[in-house]
Amino acid sequence: RTLYEAVIRGKSATQMIPDPEYASNSVYAEGALLPLYNPRPSVINATDLARWQYCEAHGAMGGLCDEWSPDPLPLPSAPPVGLQTALAGVGVVVTAGNRHQYLYHTLTTLLATPGAQQHNVFVVLGDAPPSTTQLLRLLDLNFTKVAVQGQDNDKLFRYYRSVFQLAVNTFPDAPAVIFLDEDVEVSPDFFSFMSQTLWLLHADPTIYCINAFSFLPDMGRGRGPQYVRRGEVQVSWGYAVTLNFIREALKMWPHGINGLDIHTYDYWLYDKVRGERECIYPEVSRLRHYGVGVNTVPYMHEYESLHRPLLHAPPVPLLNAALMSYANHETDFVRGLKTATEVEATAPCDPHFPDRARRATGPLVVFFNQTEADDVSSWVEMGLCAGLHPVSEQDNHAGAHLAFYPRYLHPPVPRNTHPLNREREEEGD
Repeated sequence: RTLYEAVIRGKSATQMIPDPEYASNSVYAEGALLPLYNPRPSVINATDLARWQYCEAHGAMGGLCDEWSPDPLPLPSAPPVGLQTALAGVGVVVTAGNRHQYLYHTLTTLLATPGAQQHNVFVVLGDAPPSTTQLLRLLDLNFTKVAVQGQDNDKLFRYYRSVFQLAVNTFPDAPAVIFLDEDVEVSPDFFSFMSQTLWLLHADPTIYCINAFSFLPDMGRGRGPQYVRRGEVQVSWGYAVTLNFIREALKMWPHGINGLDIHTYDYWLYDKVRGERECIYPEVSRLRHYGVGVNTVPYMHEYESLHRPLLHAPPVPLLNAALMSYANHETDFVRGLKTATEVEATAPCDPHFPDRARRATGPLVVFFNQTEADDVSSWVEMGLCAGLHPVSEQDNHAGAHLAFYPRYLHPPVPRNTHPLNREREEEGD
C-alpha cells in the first residue's frame, strides 16, 4: 500500500460512516534515507541493460528491479486452463496511464495467470509519460495511446469511449473482450473463471457482462468459490462484454459529460445502456482493486477493496454456471419465493440469525422498503447484517437481494455443459 492507502482507516475494519475524525485526507511522514552502495547487477544482453537503466530512474518496481532475484524477461508463457478453447480470440484490454508501478504489478500478475495469452493482451494508454511506454516496450507488449481531454471524470468518460472503440477495431471478430484496469490484481483462477462463464454472454440475451469482481464483502453469507450469482450490477474493474454490447454502447455514448447527469462511465453503462440485463459474478472475487484513483473514497476503499476476499486457489470448477441462464435461474428463484417463510425485518441483525437460517427447512424472506431516496443508512445496516453489498442498491435480482447461510453440505448440481465450448469442440477448434 501507499502511505495514503495505509493510514486512511476507520476505528475498525468495517467502519462505514464517514467522519473527519476517523478519515483525513492529510498525510505527514518523516524519516531519513541513508545511501547504501550496491554493486550494479550483471548485464548479459540488451534486455538486461534496458532493465537496469529503467530501474536506475524509477523506484518501487517490485520484482522488475530486484537485484538479487529479478523477474524473468521476457515474461514466461502461462500454462493453459481446462477450457482454453473458450478463451480463443478473446481480447484482453488493459487501461493504463501514468501509474507504471501499478501497471507492472497488474500485468505480471495477469500474464502469469493460467490461461493468459500474451498476444491477446492490448494496453491502451491515456495520459502516459515515457516511464509507462518504456515499461511496455521492456515487457514487449502491444500498446497504443489515445488523445484525452477534459478533467477528472469528464476525461475518464471520453477516454473509455476511445477504449471501447479501439477494442472493436483491434478485436473485430472476438467472441468477447475482457477489460481490466491498471490497478487490479487478478486471482490465479481469473481466466479459468472466464472460460467457464463467457458462453453465457451468447447463450442468454438477459446477461450483458461477466464480472470477475464479487460484491459480497465476506464469505459469511456465501456458498464458496465454486458458485456464481447473477444480478443487476455495473461492470467493475475486470469484466467481459461482447462486441455487440460495445457497439451498442458506442452508438449511445456522448462525447463528454458537460450538462449531463453522468459521473462515471461504468455507472453510465449500468444506468443508460444495460436496460434490464444483468451480470454474472462469483461469490468469491477473482480480482482485487488495490489502487487509489480519481474516484477513490478512502474509507470505502479500505473496506470495499482491501478487505474483500480474493481467491488464491488454483483453477476451481464452477458448479452452478449452467443454472445462471434466465430460464433455469428464474425457475429456482420463483420456487424459493413461493415457499419462503417471512421473518421480521430486524431478524438478519440478530446474532443468532445465522444459526436460525441454517436450521430452516426452506428459504426465509425479509421485506424491506426504502421509502425515501436519501434513506441509505438503513440499507447500510441491513446489508452489513445480511452480508450483502451495503453501499449500493445494486446486486439484486428482480428487486430481491439473496443471502446464503450454508449448511456446509452442497446439494447436487447439474453438470455444466458449456454449450458454446461444446460447439467449438465439434467444429475442431
